Amino acid sequence: MHTLRSLGAGRRLAFSPTGKLLASDACLKRDPQTFICVQPAVILWDPYKGVEVKRISNVHSSNVTDLAFLSDELLVTGAMADDTIRVWQVATGQLVRFFYGVDGVMEFEISPNKKFLVVLQNGIPILKVWDVSSGRELGSLFKDFVGLSFSPNGQFLAGSEGPDRQQNTLSLQIWRVKENVKDWQVARTLDIPVPNAINHFLGDLSFSPDGKILAIYIWNAAGREESIQLWYVGDLQ
Repeated sequence: MHTLRSLGAGRRLAFSPTGKLLASDACLKRDPQTFICVQPAVILWDPYKGVEVKRISNVHSSNVTDLAFLSDELLVTGAMADDTIRVWQVATGQLVRFFYGVDGVMEFEISPNKKFLVVLQNGIPILKVWDVSSGRELGSLFKDFVGLSFSPNGQFLAGSEGPDRQQNTLSLQIWRVKENVKDWQVARTLDIPVPNAINHFLGDLSFSPDGKILAIYIWNAAGREESIQLWYVGDLQ
């Protein structure tokens, strides 16, 4: 259909719920000596016409590390360097909400009902959970996850961990999501056997639309033997 011109080293994409907008991160200006992005932005595109419709500049003090739509009207962005997650009004490009107390945003997930915002922090084995509507921190899970995915019904959250050196496996936990974060519990643990697991890592996760299959990306530290495993989890209660 179209090829959209990326501005800088953009790596994140997100469609709005209706599919009318596509958001991509961009870098409008870099420090000439350090090559660090000093003017990050988000570009909003019309995916059907292949044209830029809006540009939100200076969204953070450094590269955007993740982005997602709350609705066609609200866009969420996060950055590792300034320790914030921010919510933007799409029509005006105005900042409408901050989420504070995030130490290095690597990745975040928003629950399907738009209630919970769950954040992975760089180098910190704590998963923080916020209330989306109020921006209030609800609690934490003391887990060293590297990938996250909510089930389509929002009742479960999958998180991938690092290798178990003794068992030669990679570990993944599926948590049962409740209204109170203190009541979240592990519904299932998947121990994924991998030869020489110490050199392998779990990456991105994704539930199928019916929630019965979990796709798990596995990569090798040497850049070889990358694979995707599909696990049946349809019997989760």
